[in-house]
Amino acid sequence: MTAVRSTPAAAPARATARAPRSHHARSQRLIAATLYGYFALTLLAPLAVIVLWAFYDPAVGWFPPRIVPASLSTSAWREVMAR
Repeated sequence: MTAVRSTPAAAPARATARAPRSHHARSQRLIAATLYGYFALTLLAPLAVIVLWAFYDPAVGWFPPRIVPASLSTSAWREVMAR
């Protein structure tokens, strides 16, 4: 019987076959992080604006140059709960 021997050329083929896997996993993590960041921006940012809009002070107002209201108040909620 003759023994079957692997050739040295087959060994590097396995080593190079594993390299794309780590690159593939890295790119998957990058894509996942990008998508989660996009979803957080498109879902959480509008929710933050909704919360700020619910508590801004109507007497002071909230106008375009300001990112957040100048003052917050619960007067609108007191009015809603009083009804």
